[in-house]
Amino acid sequence: SSGQARVVKCYNCQGEGHVARQCTQPKRTRNATWYKEKAMLAEAQEAGQILDEEQLAFLADPGVPDGQVVQTIIPNNVAFQIEDLDTYDSDCDD
Repeated sequence: SSGQARVVKCYNCQGEGHVARQCTQPKRTRNATWYKEKAMLAEAQEAGQILDEEQLAFLADPGVPDGQVVQTIIPNNVAFQIEDLDTYDSDCDD
């Protein structure tokens, strides 16, 4: 490392200096309104409108913490491979 301290970032509010467990802001619900707002901001950005920092942070937020995505994908892939093992076995004589 280059000797600089890493900045901790909250997944809840995208703030710096604390983690989600210590966050005092309420979690933002991920409902239809959340997706509509995100789509409107993306359209505005594509049209060349200048967005402020908060709007850019909202657009950059995938809505799912990185670790949660990995935890969901790996078990599903493993289950698929186990259940359909014979399907991909070219030497299967059944």
